[in-house]
Amino acid sequence: MPTVFLVRHGESQSNVGLPTDCPECAKLTVRGKEQAKRIAFSLESLTSLDLIVTSSYQRSKETAMPTQDAFPTVSQDEWKVQEFTYLSPVYLGYSNAEQRKPLVEAYWEQLLPFYEDGPGAESFAQFIERVQAFLNLLRDQEYEDKTIAVFSHEQFIKAVLWLIDDGPIEMSSKAMRDFRDCLNHKSLRNGAIVNMRYSHYNNCWCYERITQHLDLEYHVLEAAAAKCFHLKHFESESNSPLLPSCNEPQKLDRKEIKISSVLTAICRKIEPYFTSSVP
Repeated sequence: MPTVFLVRHGESQSNVGLPTDCPECAKLTVRGKEQAKRIAFSLESLTSLDLIVTSSYQRSKETAMPTQDAFPTVSQDEWKVQEFTYLSPVYLGYSNAEQRKPLVEAYWEQLLPFYEDGPGAESFAQFIERVQAFLNLLRDQEYEDKTIAVFSHEQFIKAVLWLIDDGPIEMSSKAMRDFRDCLNHKSLRNGAIVNMRYSHYNNCWCYERITQHLDLEYHVLEAAAAKCFHLKHFESESNSPLLPSCNEPQKLDRKEIKISSVLTAICRKIEPYFTSSVP
């Protein structure tokens, strides 16, 4: 069985309340593009990859771009891992999440698993069948012992985890309600990664969420490392040392020296992501 990194796309226009005219058209925000870079950095530090998969949605493809740049020789593919679109785009027009909210609430209140809203929409039963097909695909011998990054969407990823935890599912209104409760409990942040591994001992999938690359402390440390990298370039170009020479009084204490060493090590890892920022 493969090792799978399920990745939720970075922050999109829809996530910040901007209107869109079709579910697949929303693009990443500036913050979403930054999250995409952090995803690539995190994956590069965690693993090697054999395959990069995206959905057909624009925000999924944009999120995958920095990872594709970080693994330029890795194969790429598009799978049916797109978001659950249960409201027909034909009837929504150019709208935002707030405007769609009454329709979303009405859909989930009905709890009709086989209901299809119209063109471009799928029923809850069809959605879960698609998620199960994804899990079945991972059992294909073609992906045995492979490491795959799958850039997908919150509802799809939450459905994968739901089937792992509670499956197999008997399709019913209760199942639909249970999944809705799952969605409302512990949301998956934009840019979050879920690492899935199959345990042959327990004969089941095991998974863990990875979000430290999105934490504030990580951001501060990475920004400091980028600054360190910029200063190194400035020093090398000006030929004037930024730190005191051995003949001058030492102004750095041991803690500062240790931090400086750590930042220098990080600089070497993240240099490809910041070279464009250096004047």
